[in-house]
Amino acid sequence: MFTLPVKTSELILSKIITSMIWVLASSAVFILSMGFIIIRDIDLSAIWQELQSMQVDFYLIAVFILLILMSIVHILLQVYASLGIAQAYSFAKNRILGGTLIFILITIAINTIETIGMTLMAYTFSERTLFTDLAAKIESNNFLTVISTMKLVFTVALVYIIIKNIIFYFLTKYHLQKKLNLE
Repeated sequence: MFTLPVKTSELILSKIITSMIWVLASSAVFILSMGFIIIRDIDLSAIWQELQSMQVDFYLIAVFILLILMSIVHILLQVYASLGIAQAYSFAKNRILGGTLIFILITIAINTIETIGMTLMAYTFSERTLFTDLAAKIESNNFLTVISTMKLVFTVALVYIIIKNIIFYFLTKYHLQKKLNLE
């Protein structure tokens, strides 16, 4: 991993970019494969007409694409952080197994914290109409109301994923710089 004289941040970034290329290429191959399988059963002209009649919100599309990309980066950084922790502390003789166990433990911890946080928010805001208004807007028959609400939800989710990415990035960087065991 450290065979070239580069900074740890450059190494992490290059691994993220390389992995992203592979994930996106694999996804494109999967989508094309599924497209070829189901293309004969679909009326493409009807789909094309529906797409042309839709109102396009470029902000929503951009945030949705960024949310997908940042979610992929999140998984990759969580994997790298897990492997870095397993490498640093040698939890098992097999470091890949240790990294897998650390990944599972981190996932359980994050899910538990998120569940507790959402439960506390639900109890805290139960008297207020914030969440009921948000749910009503998402279920609205007004297309523009639904789109504006989805923009808000996607933007908040994007900010949350970016914060988690920053935490995992610095966790990975710390373990690779300070705790790396090359034996």
